[in-house]
Amino acid sequence: MTDLQIENIYKLISDLKDFENSVVNQTEFSNNPNLGIQFLEDGLVILNTGVEQIHVTKGNVHGLIFELKQREKKSIESSKKFNPRSKLKELANGQYEMSDGYLTDLFYARQVSSGYGVYKRKLIEISKVFRSGNSIKYMEKDFLSIDEFSNDLLSNLNDFKTVEDELQK
Repeated sequence: MTDLQIENIYKLISDLKDFENSVVNQTEFSNNPNLGIQFLEDGLVILNTGVEQIHVTKGNVHGLIFELKQREKKSIESSKKFNPRSKLKELANGQYEMSDGYLTDLFYARQVSSGYGVYKRKLIEISKVFRSGNSIKYMEKDFLSIDEFSNDLLSNLNDFKTVEDELQK
């Protein structure tokens, strides 16, 4: 099997344990109608991805399960590396995305004295994005300047004037 075929199967599986149980027990995989498993009497297994049929031996299916578990493990590890509450997510073409959690944490950090360092780091990150000529996307709206961002999202905070004034405190 090629890496592309393994990746396509991985994308079709919503629950790896169910897929593994289907293979071990030679039962139909029902989590995704776009992925079919057919067991033949000669030990051959046909995986139908909706795009192609992949013929593998039963032993190779167990190797596939191992590969899928490795991909899932890597996916979990990589998802732990990026926390949308703590960082802006870089998209394509100089655009960043802000999560609700990021903004909520920004507001909370401003309100508690122990959160001042977090508040300032987030403002610096936001400021750097705009100074670099990039934009921030939040809730389907693209903010192209720090002033637009401040007016729409931060102006309702008590005593808030501008990001630059906040950074001077």
